[in-house]
Amino acid sequence: MDLSNAETYDLWSAAKRQRRVLFALMLRYMRTRFFGNGLGYLLGIAWPLTHIVILVGLFVITGRAIPYGDSAVLFVATGVVPFMVFSYMARFTMLSVVKARPLLAFPEVKVLDLLLAAAVLEMLAAACVTFVLVIIAWFAGIDVMPRDIVQVAYALGAAILSWVWIWSI
Repeated sequence: MDLSNAETYDLWSAAKRQRRVLFALMLRYMRTRFFGNGLGYLLGIAWPLTHIVILVGLFVITGRAIPYGDSAVLFVATGVVPFMVFSYMARFTMLSVVKARPLLAFPEVKVLDLLLAAAVLEMLAAACVTFVLVIIAWFAGIDVMPRDIVQVAYALGAAILSWVWIWSI
C-alpha cells in the first residue's frame, strides 16, 4: 500500500513539475517574442488579425464573385482564419525550438515542452484573433456567424490537428 502511494506521489509531483515548466516556457515565450515585454504579445494577436483584415478587405474591394454563400466577408474569413491558425502555429512553434535551444541545457526542459508551450500559446492567440475578428465584424454590421458553427469549429480543429500530424512525420 505504501508503494502505490509513493508512485502516486511521484506521478503527481512530476505532473506539477511539468505544468510549471510549460507555464514558465509560455511566459518566457510571451515575453521574448515581441519587444522583450509581456505587452508585446498583444502584437502577436494584432499581427494575424491584420493579415486577415487585409485579405478580407482585398477580396471585397476587388469585387470578386464569391463561389459559395451570400457574404464575401464570411466566405473569405472562414477560409482564411483556419489557414492563418495553421500557418502561424507551424511557423512560430518551429521558431520557438530554434530560439529557445539554450533552455534545453536545463534537465527539466525537453523539445516537446518547447513545442507544447508554443502550440498552446498559438492556440490561445488564434482564439483571441477569432474573437476580435467577430467583434470587429459585428460592430461593422457584417453578419459573420456561419449557418453551421460546428463546421467552423471542425475547420479550426483540422488546422490544429494538421500541425500535430506534420510534427509526427
